Amino acid sequence: MKKRMYHELHEEVLDLDVVIYGDFFYRLGGIESWVYYTCKKYNKGQITIVFKNCDSDQLERFKTVADCVLYNGQPFNCRKVIYVAPIYIRDDNIYRGAEFRALVNHVCYGEAKNNEEFLNLPLDKVYAVSQTCLDSCKLKMPYDMEVLWNPIEPDEPKPFLKLISACRWSKDKGSEQMLKFADMLEKAGIQFLWLIFSDEEPEEHHQDMKFMKCRYDFTAYMKMCDYGVQFTRVEAYNNFTNECLKLGIPVIVSDIPVFREIGIDESMAFFYDWEMNGPDVKELLKIPKVNYKLKDSSKEYEELLKWVFLKL
Repeated sequence: MKKRMYHELHEEVLDLDVVIYGDFFYRLGGIESWVYYTCKKYNKGQITIVFKNCDSDQLERFKTVADCVLYNGQPFNCRKVIYVAPIYIRDDNIYRGAEFRALVNHVCYGEAKNNEEFLNLPLDKVYAVSQTCLDSCKLKMPYDMEVLWNPIEPDEPKPFLKLISACRWSKDKGSEQMLKFADMLEKAGIQFLWLIFSDEEPEEHHQDMKFMKCRYDFTAYMKMCDYGVQFTRVEAYNNFTNECLKLGIPVIVSDIPVFREIGIDESMAFFYDWEMNGPDVKELLKIPKVNYKLKDSSKEYEELLKWVFLKL
């Protein structure tokens, strides 16, 4: 997988208060979460995140909780510097101007781990994020250490919808409308997970559209979702929409005649035309209860099959 790193030159000498420094910050990782949560909970404007490389998405996240600066070998002055491990510091500009130097170690070291990179650091305090972590590295690192538990500050959840579709991926079945609808949800600030059982996955689609291999037994997936979605251009009946409604799942559908004919109305459905004009998508967060009576032709089927049987 290609790593997407952020690079930008900062030539000026920095005059900072508290620095959290790491060589590499990746898109995913416990160290990155520690940096984010620490700044989110304790930063009152005094913390700056300094790095050599940072994933572009992670950088955007960091920017919401602290100032961020690329380290390019320039000297800087600061009151405190806090390193995150693993680090491989070879340039004393990083710590030369600090009044207080601490390291928060996030790594459990095996027997083969070399601790050479830590030996010459003038550290005033060394922490490990758990006793397990401390025990694994206390023989490798020539410092007294204490446990410093990670702060955990999860973000407040955004509005979220679980959607499901089952259809061929084609223009007649509303593929373009599905892509547009995903963009509408994102623009409205609504996060979603959209399971799409289909025969094909397009090369480009929204990251929260999850294409699933075709299967017939997906009722359990339907029951976990807030809405069934069907943006078809024309239908003679449409089983999937009726299956959703019979299971008590409201639907988001194109406004075509057959859906009105079989008794689907605004009490259980949100209708959009072919240009995707319709209700404000934020209205979807008010999930309706479904009271739907399926059109029934049981007597006709019994007569039909009885007649066929007799003919045979």
